[in-house]
Amino acid sequence: MTAPAEMPKGGPEPLDERELTEILAYEVQNSLGEEHTQVADRQRQADERYRGAEFGNEIEGRSRVVMRVSQETIEWIKPAAMSRFFDNENLAHYGDESEEGSAAGVGTRMTRSINYYFREKLGGFNLFLEWISAALLYPHAPVKLWVERVREPQFERFAGLSEDELEALLQMPDVEPIELTQDAQELQDPQTGLPVQVPVFDVRIKRWRSFPRMCAAGMPPEEFLISADARSIASATFVGHRRLMTKGALAALGISWDVLEQLPTDTDVSWDFRKETREADTRSSFGASGRQRADKASQTVCVVEGHLRADRDGDGYAEKLHVLAAGRTNNFRLLRADYADDVLAFVDLCSIPMPYQFCGYGFVDLLADLDLLISTLYRLRLDNIYQHNDPRHAMREGGVDLDSYMNREPGAPVFTEGAPSEEIVPLPVAPLPPWAQEMVADLEDVRENRSGVPRYNQSRFTDAQNTTATASAQVTAAANAKVDLLVRIFAEGGIKDFFVAIPKLLRAAAAKPERFRIGDEWVTFDPNEWPEAAPVSVQVGVSAVQTEQQLVRLNSILERQTQALAEWGPGYMAAPEQLYHTVSDMLSLMGKRNVGRYFLDPRGKELPERGPSPEQIKVEADAEQGAAQVKISAGKLEIDAGETQRRLDLTERKDQMEDARERERIAMEERVRVYAADQQYKAAMAQVEAQKEVAAAKAAQPAPAASGA
Repeated sequence: MTAPAEMPKGGPEPLDERELTEILAYEVQNSLGEEHTQVADRQRQADERYRGAEFGNEIEGRSRVVMRVSQETIEWIKPAAMSRFFDNENLAHYGDESEEGSAAGVGTRMTRSINYYFREKLGGFNLFLEWISAALLYPHAPVKLWVERVREPQFERFAGLSEDELEALLQMPDVEPIELTQDAQELQDPQTGLPVQVPVFDVRIKRWRSFPRMCAAGMPPEEFLISADARSIASATFVGHRRLMTKGALAALGISWDVLEQLPTDTDVSWDFRKETREADTRSSFGASGRQRADKASQTVCVVEGHLRADRDGDGYAEKLHVLAAGRTNNFRLLRADYADDVLAFVDLCSIPMPYQFCGYGFVDLLADLDLLISTLYRLRLDNIYQHNDPRHAMREGGVDLDSYMNREPGAPVFTEGAPSEEIVPLPVAPLPPWAQEMVADLEDVRENRSGVPRYNQSRFTDAQNTTATASAQVTAAANAKVDLLVRIFAEGGIKDFFVAIPKLLRAAAAKPERFRIGDEWVTFDPNEWPEAAPVSVQVGVSAVQTEQQLVRLNSILERQTQALAEWGPGYMAAPEQLYHTVSDMLSLMGKRNVGRYFLDPRGKELPERGPSPEQIKVEADAEQGAAQVKISAGKLEIDAGETQRRLDLTERKDQMEDARERERIAMEERVRVYAADQQYKAAMAQVEAQKEVAAAKAAQPAPAASGA
């Protein structure tokens, strides 16, 4: 590796104030923002087309309608672009390249602090709404960030002051008495004990309070100046802001009144033709052009402030200087030329950048010809409708009257020679050919292809949309891709530079540490702890369809992080901080800015003692469940055995009972049999006895006498 070459000895002569003033006047006169350039004409045309100004080719008595194709396109893109930025919790993210700062969470605190400062202190939404609107409208849109020294009066009143107290108060710096009244108060002399009259004073003072403050504001096209050969603000040899400033504002910057008295007052810069075009519909016709107010502090001076690269000290290197000059290019007076510090920055947006050029294109540049063509077709259609509703007529009057014939107003008569004397004949009006409507549709296709904005309200597209969902999805995806590219161009262009400049200017403004509340959390705002150069990334949102897709993907990532954290513990493949970031991104996509309302930030907190892993818990639970199952099975077996024994006992008792009943039955049958036999025996004996008695009775009867003897 070769050593760098030494700077040659000697060098050019240092620049004096006159030479430096001439260089600045040359840069201003030949800058890209001057009134005589083509860029200025394009900026003026952009305002005319956006506001629907007439084209200059209008015909008296004919339709003068102006179709605002450019305005419709810009107003369609604007809400989509704004939502991409402001739907996120933090628009810009700051990192810390040092390991210590990253471990301490400096980048996170810096991110939250600056985003809060941007939204609440700088009015971020309104600032970006104006900035993005200008970027869509003009070839480029600059914004200025600066630190201004604010000096403002503060009025206070003190009562009952002694002479010493009054003298001490009036000797304080930046204190001026406004009202002073004296009175007497009776006090007791500590030495003599006698009452004495002591003077007391009531005073009202004006105390000047001076403090630095960071500001940011968009710059109208006629106020921004940059070298004509510049490709970017960083490479420009000159970039500046030309505007009207009051002498009082210049005095607050430290310019002495002796110098201010010699500066010429100026109001002509307010009548730049671009400003006149932009304010044509709001400017009062009773304005006091060229007049100045009587109080000198309110008189205006044309001032140019910016950065100029020039070798002021003659060392052979063109340093960046912070210059401040008053007057026009032909009578510039250099008020200040110091080495540039971090109290002034310029950033710029461009919708359609051009290679190797600083100035690109706005959407009006793409659609200006369509404004004219579509307006012309609509004018023809309206004129045709007017002719049909109020046609011209032919009437007899000694020949053709050329003056009446040349009158093209609807309903105007035409005097002809051939018409009947008692009739008024309407002249035929040819209808517009069908290709006129087709031509309007073709021009709408051209507009859609150029801008990427779909024609949702056109019947042909609606039919296609109702016919196939695929065609609708393709058109929507193409429109979202166009907006996504535009937003990414903004993010990587001026918006990133904007957030790079904010911490530098806050440090230059000596912003004091403070704490403020974001949602349910308190955040420390301390620019002194921020690194000198922190990497910045601008977060850009997506469309609703892409939001749903990203939520699904983030949810999948969260599941894998949770699984890795549970399986291997923190610090191996996943940490609680990473889960917190994933959840934060998901809430941001959902439009929830206050993450602390839903989840606590684990950073800086000790991890609790880790319990058993889910796998261990599962194994233990399975073991306990197995033991319980075994116990249940054993109890069931014991119950089954008891039931079996009970059944056996019952069976045995049943058998015994059946045996007893059988024996009882047999005994009963035996007794019945014996009883029956005994009864049969007794019956037989009774029958025998009866027979004996019959025989005895027969035997006792006498014998009958014999006959014939």
